[in-house]
Amino acid sequence: MMFEINLLAGKTIVLLHKLIEVIRISPRFITDYLCLEYREKVRNQLNDSIYREVIETSDFALPSKENIGETHKQFANTKRANSGNS
Repeated sequence: MMFEINLLAGKTIVLLHKLIEVIRISPRFITDYLCLEYREKVRNQLNDSIYREVIETSDFALPSKENIGETHKQFANTKRANSGNS
């Protein structure tokens, strides 16, 4: 058992050194790939967080709904409560 763990640790160190060499040779490719992956994750999280509601109005200066702030606050609280349970 101990031999296998030492063997795995040695192979992990070799793999780490190979990764460091690849990063030294071509850092631009790796950073571009990681940047794209990060942007994709952020975009997916933002899409889950943003909700749009179309409200028709004749005058944009006047609120079209009463207590719109309270309505949004209640919606946000229910969304937070539901996401915590998931």
